[in-house]
Amino acid sequence: MNDETPGRGRLVADRGLLLLALLTGVAIRTLPAWKAVLAGPVTRFLGADSYYHLRRIQYAVHHFPSILGVDPYVNFPEGARIIWPAGFDLLLAAASRILLHPPGPAGVERLCALAVPLLGLAAILAVYALGRAALPAPGAGMAALTFALLPYPVIYSLLGYVDHHVMEPFFLALAAALLLSSWTREGPAAALFGGLAGAIASLSFWFVTDGAVMVALICALATWE
Repeated sequence: MNDETPGRGRLVADRGLLLLALLTGVAIRTLPAWKAVLAGPVTRFLGADSYYHLRRIQYAVHHFPSILGVDPYVNFPEGARIIWPAGFDLLLAAASRILLHPPGPAGVERLCALAVPLLGLAAILAVYALGRAALPAPGAGMAALTFALLPYPVIYSLLGYVDHHVMEPFFLALAAALLLSSWTREGPAAALFGGLAGAIASLSFWFVTDGAVMVALICALATWE
């Protein structure tokens, strides 16, 4: 009983810190920007890149699954190839088509503004998963809370900041968590988790511009081990 109680207490503290990370994370990602973004009848976005992502998302909503790969409005009149991967914009376009009936422009804008903090929370959960794979309790909860408060993740997951960078820590942390989890298993389970780690790292190429960096970091982690 005495040996189990400290372990149970650490696990409770770990989960409590995760809950605090999620609650604090959603508060600092939504409340400061709420009035500027959603207070009026028109959704206003943070950052110039957000508006271009919305252009591609609105296009994809009406032409799904097609998306602007070459945009005639960029470098007019010749047009230019868009360097951003399509996954982030297609994800929000698909969510708009599924959740909105009909997916009008104003509703799509509101949904996209609100979706970004949720993607930020997904990154917090991925960091927690990485902590569970690498640290004794309550280390994962402490890692999640620390990540939830870091300026860079907060900025890119603010309400109304529609940018694919919000997904970078999610892919990296989740791939690393799966890779570390594969090392604690044997046989088919180890192969499954290792394969999932590679699949998540590879999938990042479709969502973020630095997918190659993520794959390199995951490979370096595997090589180091």
